[in-house]
Amino acid sequence: MADVRRLTVTHRLVAAFLTWLKRLLAFIRSSLWPRARSTEPWAEAETHFGSRGMHYYVGGRFLSLSQQFPVSANLLHHAVEMLLKAALSRTHPRAALQAMQHNLRKAWLAFKGVHPDPRLNALDAAVSSLNKFENLRYPDDALLKGMVGMFALERSHVMSHQTHAARPSPQYVLVLEDVDELVQLIFEVGGMNPHFYLNGTHPRAIAVLNEHNLHPFPPAA
Repeated sequence: MADVRRLTVTHRLVAAFLTWLKRLLAFIRSSLWPRARSTEPWAEAETHFGSRGMHYYVGGRFLSLSQQFPVSANLLHHAVEMLLKAALSRTHPRAALQAMQHNLRKAWLAFKGVHPDPRLNALDAAVSSLNKFENLRYPDDALLKGMVGMFALERSHVMSHQTHAARPSPQYVLVLEDVDELVQLIFEVGGMNPHFYLNGTHPRAIAVLNEHNLHPFPPAA
């Protein structure tokens, strides 16, 4: 009888140990390999990215029109990054977008991979140019290497005023027309409605978006 009781207790201890071990292994597995749900596209990301992107766009255009360079370009860099990630959040998991960090070229290539519209190729150089402004998020790079900066409202201004002499310092060029077309195409090709984010926007912000804009958003349907 005592042997039976002892065997029963042993079985219970073994069962308890196996249960604990199973939970431990599950914890280790979830820590090292995130669950499948964390790699799925996130439903509300598009709205959050898109809203912030539009805010950055308004702020960047205002500073550009006020000739506040290079901070204006930093804000426009943020705007394009947020808008690209808004579109990509439909097809890419959070980890994939985080891996892009603030690199516009990576986000741009991913966007073109999902939306192979031939019109996008003409803006590759504009994306690369805007991407360089990430180096000026903090003044360290400019302090160490110096910088040569130029801002133009339209591409024609760059063609008529830009010189091609060799310069020892990195060059940073912001063409607002490039950014405007880039933003307009991200919305159009990405199938996003800009007026969803403009609903309730202050008239001053709308005026900033339309001033000297050769690629404005189409009228609301």
